[in-house]
Amino acid sequence: MALRRKSDPAQFELFQPREPIEECPDASEPVIAPMVATPMEVAPLAAERDIPTLGTDTRSSGGDDAAVAIPAGTVHELTFAGAIELLARAEEVPDKKRRHWITSLRSIGRYLDRPLNTIPARWTSVRIRVDQLHFARLGCAKQTLANHRSNVLSALNWLAEEHDLPRRGAPLTPDWERLWRRIPKLATRGALSTLFRFCSARRIAPEAVNETVLDQLMRYRAETTALDASDKARRRIARLWNRARDQIEGWPEVTLLAPAILRHQGPSWEEFPRSLRTEIDGYLADKSRARKDAAGRRFRPAAASTVRMERARIVAAIRKAVMLGEPLDELVSFAALLTPRRAKLILEAYAGREDGRTPVYAIDLARMFYKLAHASTNVAPSDRDELKEMWSLLEEERVRGLTPKNREVVRLVRSAKFVSDLTNLPGHLMARARTTQRHAPVKAAALAQVAVAIEILLFAPVRMRNLCSILIGTNYVKPAGAGEPALITFPHYDVKNRVNLDFPLTPETTAFIDQYIHEYRPVLLRGHNGDALFPGGSDSEFKFTTTLSQQITDRILKEIGRSITPHQFRHIAGALILRAHPGNYEFVRRVLGHKNVQTTMNFYVGLETAEANVQFSRLVSSLHTKQQALP
Repeated sequence: MALRRKSDPAQFELFQPREPIEECPDASEPVIAPMVATPMEVAPLAAERDIPTLGTDTRSSGGDDAAVAIPAGTVHELTFAGAIELLARAEEVPDKKRRHWITSLRSIGRYLDRPLNTIPARWTSVRIRVDQLHFARLGCAKQTLANHRSNVLSALNWLAEEHDLPRRGAPLTPDWERLWRRIPKLATRGALSTLFRFCSARRIAPEAVNETVLDQLMRYRAETTALDASDKARRRIARLWNRARDQIEGWPEVTLLAPAILRHQGPSWEEFPRSLRTEIDGYLADKSRARKDAAGRRFRPAAASTVRMERARIVAAIRKAVMLGEPLDELVSFAALLTPRRAKLILEAYAGREDGRTPVYAIDLARMFYKLAHASTNVAPSDRDELKEMWSLLEEERVRGLTPKNREVVRLVRSAKFVSDLTNLPGHLMARARTTQRHAPVKAAALAQVAVAIEILLFAPVRMRNLCSILIGTNYVKPAGAGEPALITFPHYDVKNRVNLDFPLTPETTAFIDQYIHEYRPVLLRGHNGDALFPGGSDSEFKFTTTLSQQITDRILKEIGRSITPHQFRHIAGALILRAHPGNYEFVRRVLGHKNVQTTMNFYVGLETAEANVQFSRLVSSLHTKQQALP
């Protein structure tokens, strides 16, 4: 393959579409097939391919003509493999720099775990994935990864400059280039960039842009890029396009529909009937205080966040009923809202999904309907029974066990490296705090505080509310006296499930926490004399749960490259126990403070299947080894 010079620009296009683009019978609206990332290769020279350049294709539409959809081209985008080949022949680049660039391209390809001939040699295409790499997960030094990233960026920029390669995907056709130059704001150009280049690569004229084109663009973004493909991103593209149509002369007279913001749909709170608003406020006020049910069972006040969530669900259900055609002026009470017909109408609207699964929101909404009917004296007993039946039927469809995100964290427990990195992290953080304590005492104290929080979560996987409320002498105690191992304890009335929790600590962990208490915690007290292990600011004795939780998550992500929330330490604890003691759910229940072992089994019974498959793999591997050993 010949080395391209500036006078011989390369030919490129976006990924090959799944199916060719067809032309509509009226030749006015292109039918665009969804695109997927297919294997790419280095493009030969145009002279070798005998094809026109992308920017001068005579079939490209423009001017006053409507868009004419043509079959996609066959030229492929330059890849890392092609970039290495070009650099190997680039005699004008110093030998040492060329070797560094080639080594870094190969290293980044290995880090991304993809063949070099499938990685586009364009920085805007790989930047997001490269930035997501973490040195700890790759097993290399932080500076090594930074050097490889810098070298790849320099190499790709040199190639783009030397060979006139497009820096941001497919080059713009003349029609789109003219519109591009008329956009005054860089932010608008950036937001509309993918639309412009997507249409340019497909020979879609600006006048032919419509909802079908936008549908295919968002699908392309979702399937082949790391760009946002949500309704929010589509809304921004549509709004900027429509604003440009109104403000820029010569912009196509095409209006794109912006997806509605769901929270703005339906009547406002002030438009609800007064009697309904009064009943809602009364119900929520009752949940906010201690109460007893008809059987005499006592309930503690609901958390403020629970009340807010319940209010939002009630309001959303009313708005949904109105959007489905129910007259708002008839919804004067819970009894009017919760007739079996209306409740079923609302639940079916939330439950209907293409994948056939009933969303958890719909199941929880059915449960809330029954609770509202049970709390209201105006709902007929027969209606209440039908609501309970609806809830029971939907509850059978609830998917038990861990969420996909939590299952991903639990899978990490099978990695010895992850377990080692996580358990050794507090010690590393405390050592770093000691080195910075003299010249940055507050920074060192904050780092030591996070280290202690992670250490406690490893040995006492409690909920964040309990972690932040630890008091020295009340929850962190030394029953045998000073110098003896400590105990973290919570009385039943401070625990969500109303069970007593006691976590004996090892001498090493006790010394670790004591070091923080005596050397670092006084800096964080800021003149106060409270007993909180994690003191807050001037207006709070305890550190806010959201603040400490975010600090823990951010620090773990920065140090070991994994996004682990404090609550996920509970799932990690359950997985560690079941790996060491398969089937011992009672052990897990006691450590996590579950009131019923069935709750524990609902969450973690799937881990048994995973461990069984691991054992089966080992069995097959051992048989395979024996087979190979036979003469």
